[in-house]
This record gives sequence, structure tokens and C-alpha cells, in this order.
Amino acid sequence: MITALALAAVLSQVPPARSHADDVYCAALGVLMAEAVQKQPTPDLDAEASIYTLMLYFLGRVEGARPADDTSKVVLDRAEGLTLLTVPPADLVACAAVLQTRGERLVGRATERGRSFH
Repeated sequence: MITALALAAVLSQVPPARSHADDVYCAALGVLMAEAVQKQPTPDLDAEASIYTLMLYFLGRVEGARPADDTSKVVLDRAEGLTLLTVPPADLVACAAVLQTRGERLVGRATERGRSFH
């Protein structure tokens, strides 16, 4: 019983497996969001920074998984035909949650080691 509870606790901290297609999709959504934020009449530097961070994170995952592929082509092909009006908001939230979870884990572990993120 205790072993099962310990395993459940460990597994709850392990992020769910992501497919290459999921990462390509999230990178494509990053492209859509970057285009949208750049079209705003008033620059939103915080939004731009967040969106570029998301886009670059997923581009890195796509590139790392298949370095021989033309990553830009793969991502832009996936973005073809998508608009922020047709993408379910839950998909945007899911992509952002992946990045947020990874960032929070890094900050938490760094804090445990005495590093400070302020």
C-alpha cells in the first residue's frame, strides 16, 4: 500500500509524455501568437517575451527530436491554415502549461540548491 502511494506521488510529478506532433503543434501555436502580438497597435513587451519563450522552447524540442528535419518548414507547415480564432483556447493553455511546469520545476530545484530567482 505504501509503495503504491509512493509510486503515485512520484508519477504525479512526472510530466505526461509528449509526442513530437504535440511539440510541433505547440511551436505552430507560438508562431500564431507571435504574429498576433506583433499586429497589436501598442507593443506588449511582456506578452512578446512570453510568446517567444514558448515558441523557442517548443522549437528546441522539435529540433532536438529530429535534428535532420527542416524545423522551420515543419512548424510553418503545421501552422498553415490555423488561426487563433479556430484553435481551441484549451490547446493554448495546454502548451503554456507545459512550459510553466518545466520552469517552476527548475526554479524549485534551484531554490533547493540555494540559488535565488527574483
